[in-house]
Formats: sequence, structure tokens, C-alpha cells
Amino acid sequence: MTRLIFTLLIGIVAMTSCKKDPVDRPQVCLKIQHHQALMPNTKVYFKYNDSVFPGYDLDQLDIFDANFQVDETGEGCFEGLPLGTHWLVAHGRDEEWGDDGQPIRGSIRINLTEMRFQLDTIIYVQEY
Repeated sequence: MTRLIFTLLIGIVAMTSCKKDPVDRPQVCLKIQHHQALMPNTKVYFKYNDSVFPGYDLDQLDIFDANFQVDETGEGCFEGLPLGTHWLVAHGRDEEWGDDGQPIRGSIRINLTEMRFQLDTIIYVQEY
């Protein structure tokens, strides 16, 4: 019985004395998808630490904290996001729809924490 108590005590001390390493590099890797096709060169806007959807208004892009553009394959990674709940809003064009293409948009809400600070996801977009 003494051995069991001693083992439990050592285990508790070992688990509580370990410090977590700081978050390495928060990162989100995205694919922008319309139906089954990836959408190249789509712009993605980030609204940090906000649980309320920021909207799709292209006249109010100054409300967003950061943006980046996915590459010609429709994929990309963005580093340096703060931990928290963020909105990602995508705007682009589906070039398969006529000469000028069709405008597309979509959004997703993500949550980055110390335990989940790297995320691979898809933003599904639709024409409007």
C-alpha cells in the first residue's frame, strides 16, 4: 500500500511540475473549394478574436485584421495568427463561368488554442 501511495505521489508531482512549451507557430492551411474544384488566387480576409460574423461587404475590408491570397492551385498557408476564435472570409472568382468569371465567396469560423494551434481546413465558396 505504501508503494502505491508513493508511486501516485511521484506521478502527481511529475505531471504538475512539467511546464508546457510555448506555442510554436500558429498556422492555418486552407483550400478554397467550389463544388469539386479548387479556386485559385482567391483572397482570404481574417477577423481576429471575434465570434460575430463580420459579413461579406467588400466596401468594409478595413474591419479585417489581415489577408492573404491562396496560390494558383487554390491552396495556401498563413502563419502568425493569434490564439482565439477567428473568422476567415474568402472572396474570388470562378473563371470557369464565362469570360469574366463568376464572383464567389464563403466563410468559416475557426478556434486556435494552445492544444490546437495548427489547422488544415477547406473554405467552401458559392457564387453570388
